Amino acid sequence: MIAVDMRRAFQDAFFALLIVVSACPPISADEGYDLWMSYRKLDDTTVIREYRQALSSIVIEGRSDTLDIVREEVKRGVEGLLGVDPPIRRTLTARGGLSSARRNSPNSYSN
Repeated sequence: MIAVDMRRAFQDAFFALLIVVSACPPISADEGYDLWMSYRKLDDTTVIREYRQALSSIVIEGRSDTLDIVREEVKRGVEGLLGVDPPIRRTLTARGGLSSARRNSPNSYSN
């Protein structure tokens, strides 16, 4: 008799849990890469337009596996935030580029 009562109590609890879970809205979360580094498009169209006009290319000097990763990450960020695919260059060729240079390199900027 006790076993039947325990079984009935378990079934009731399980049924109640199913009702609660089915009434909850679906939950979504970022996974993998987007969990820690997410580039969602900006909502402010004025800011997007200003950045698009100012940014003609991405310039990151040097050649190495690490700098290749940096280039791809910056490109992914710009594409995600602004919705554009700017060219990636190793040297600054035009105005309006996002530039990164090592200190004391021939093309680095100084004040």
